[in-house]
Amino acid sequence: MAAFELGAWYGMQGGIAKTAPREKKPALMHPVRSACATTVRAQARPALNRRVRVLRLALEPAPPVIGDHRVPKTFRIGDSVYVPSSQLGAAVQIDQAFYRTNVVARRDRSVQVGIPGGGVSGWIATSRLHKMLGVAVITIGDFQTEEALLNPLSKSVLQFCRLLLDDSSVVSVRIRAISELGEWWKNNHLAYSHIVMIGHGSRDGIVFGVGGLRKAVSFDRRVAVHGGPKRVFISLCCETGRAPFARDFSALQICGNLMAPFHSVHGAVASQFCQTFLTWHILQGKSVKVAYRNAAASVPGNDSYKLWRAGNLVRGN
Repeated sequence: MAAFELGAWYGMQGGIAKTAPREKKPALMHPVRSACATTVRAQARPALNRRVRVLRLALEPAPPVIGDHRVPKTFRIGDSVYVPSSQLGAAVQIDQAFYRTNVVARRDRSVQVGIPGGGVSGWIATSRLHKMLGVAVITIGDFQTEEALLNPLSKSVLQFCRLLLDDSSVVSVRIRAISELGEWWKNNHLAYSHIVMIGHGSRDGIVFGVGGLRKAVSFDRRVAVHGGPKRVFISLCCETGRAPFARDFSALQICGNLMAPFHSVHGAVASQFCQTFLTWHILQGKSVKVAYRNAAASVPGNDSYKLWRAGNLVRGN
């Protein structure tokens, strides 16, 4: 019998009859002793919880071991990675900001990679490597400010990204409905690690020309449903760095980091923040947090950006 057939049959039968619970006789205990026993149990509960947590950590599987080094699962020998050219040393001359190569050795949180000519690089921190690298500049049109604001902002970010990466790693997408975003994402999302969203927004969501304001739950249904690795999202939409949108969006399965303005932001300032962050993160190989702090410090005036991770505002920003 199929599961749905069983469910239908169960509903027709009105549920399975349950036997009456056995009557429990009240326990006889002196009221003072009863209060003492309750107090002892309450005091013992935190200690029991600590022991359970320790036991759970002890039972968790250890990371894989290669040689004498305990290695996280992020990178393995033979993996194809993107390495900032600045990390390969002055002797290695590469025209592009990144060099695609393979991991040849691993030690703790550092790796060695192959370099042109058959040599091997020095030790490079794994935080500076990328398994995939691509930037998608997504412009969310509103029919009203596209020519005067959104399109020029999109072009400035796009051309800057083309200076960092080759054309095959950068794409510009223009949409006006979240359904369009969902269709594009379904077919192309695995090629891009950094997503720049350009449009209008508020603390509740991002405004689409077709369909109006969309909250984080709409992105969950249209975008996150397709899965994939966590990505870096840079929102240049006003006020999207506030809760509830930033909190809920950064908690989505596809979002590793979300940077977004806390207030209304001028288009030129938004472009500057985005370009500065990408310079520190992609060109210089800094971590998201370090690159974010440097970019936020360079923004003039009272315009401020916030960094969110896993539904929480990252401290220190």
